[in-house]
Amino acid sequence: MENHTYAVLAEKLKKVYHLYKEEIVALKGIDVTIKKGEFVSIMGPSGAGKTTFLNLVGCLDKHTEGSLIVLCANLASLNERQLHNMRRHHLGFVFQEFFLIKELTALENVQLPIVFANEYKNLPWAQYLLERVGLKQRMNHQPKELSGGEMQRVAIARALANKPDILLADEPTGNLDTKNARDIYDLLRQLCNEEKITIIAATHNVKLAYLADRVIHLREGNIEKDELVIERRF
Repeated sequence: MENHTYAVLAEKLKKVYHLYKEEIVALKGIDVTIKKGEFVSIMGPSGAGKTTFLNLVGCLDKHTEGSLIVLCANLASLNERQLHNMRRHHLGFVFQEFFLIKELTALENVQLPIVFANEYKNLPWAQYLLERVGLKQRMNHQPKELSGGEMQRVAIARALANKPDILLADEPTGNLDTKNARDIYDLLRQLCNEEKITIIAATHNVKLAYLADRVIHLREGNIEKDELVIERRF
């Protein structure tokens, strides 16, 4: 299979952090391939390397050893400007915290990345995205007027504002109750299927993890298991 069919190709990927005189190996030389349009859960306990992996794929940090190719780009060969362009045009981010600007409406929060990219002609896209995530009637509300699940839907819409190829979600349901968590994962699956976005979501929730196409289990910086989901368990 040619490289252009993959969203992520990682070979012997290693990440080492230095804290004073201590060396912390967050990833210990893992091999990962993720196809375009695939919904992958990265699962494991705290400290397993989930967030590190997302940060490397998301061009928020640089790997120490090995090879990491994202959307056919060898990240080790990109300069800071190219990495910035990769984040702006090809990658979307959703976190456990919603990081919405409280003074802005839901619509204004989603429009913000479009404005920063000087793509003013695409502002109607923000309205479409809020409709797409089920917030047609809430787009003029500020975050304080929204529930936790609604705020995370706004955050997902904002992450999609610049039409990314890959959506990276780090514990996106950590602050939500069971029903809202399931709703968010159902929404991610729907977006993956219908918008053909590659989604990589880190979680420690077993039931949610198995709503994806595939589950990669990390433990202490190593891949413990990599399995296709045959039957969704939630």
